Amino acid sequence: MTMQPEELKQLRTARGVSQKEFGTAIGLSAVFIGMMERGEKPIELRTALAAKQWAAGMDRIGLKATDPEERAARKLCEYYGHFPDSETKDGPAWRAYLPVVRLVLDAARPVED
Repeated sequence: MTMQPEELKQLRTARGVSQKEFGTAIGLSAVFIGMMERGEKPIELRTALAAKQWAAGMDRIGLKATDPEERAARKLCEYYGHFPDSETKDGPAWRAYLPVVRLVLDAARPVED
């Protein structure tokens, strides 16, 4: 059975990521992700498998993509040309950017008198 457009969209939105972030993670453009989610392009088996594998990986490590620190770390990782979900010896690549994100967020907090 093939993956349906609604199923693909639900996989992505349940984890709080944009079409661009999702596309980057599975090697497709945001435009193409949108076309598949609207049923304008077929969802190939390899795409469905990649999407399910990505979702399982996110669930396995307890990712909450709606967490501001994580989202910022993922964006920073992408900015420097890395794939946020690529595995390193220390876990997903985006986690290496968490200390920088936390430092910036801490510096941006209002100073109490």
